Amino acid sequence: MQQSYEEIRELGADVVAVSFEPLQRLKKQVEDMRLPFPILSDPGLETYRAYGVRRGSFGDVFNLGAALQFLRLLFKGRWVWAGHGDIMQLGGDFIISQDGLLKYSHPASKSQDQADVNVLLEELRRGRDHGYEESSPSGPQHQGETS
Repeated sequence: MQQSYEEIRELGADVVAVSFEPLQRLKKQVEDMRLPFPILSDPGLETYRAYGVRRGSFGDVFNLGAALQFLRLLFKGRWVWAGHGDIMQLGGDFIISQDGLLKYSHPASKSQDQADVNVLLEELRRGRDHGYEESSPSGPQHQGETS
């Protein structure tokens, strides 16, 4: 996401990350990672629950894919943050329209599962070009409810 941040901004969108880390620990993590976007602290996991992001099983969190991802980050010289929150909590990637509707939803099925950034960029382009008014099989995975 960090590598595509400028393109996301050019498409009229922004990135906000949510972490289960307490605010005190999150400040250090943000500083270490040098992210161009904000990370919000949600140690009570309310945001995770609101978007249907579940806790993982042991196999979802501790698996070969996660170990390989961990090693790749270490070889790139990135510090892998050892969190103190709920390490079984999975993440997700979402696109929310300016009017607050959920337009794309990708809750993770395992710890290293993230939406392909190209899929997110394509969804943002479609939203920009069509205002999410058209519906198609390749469209958003989840349409939010209207108020």
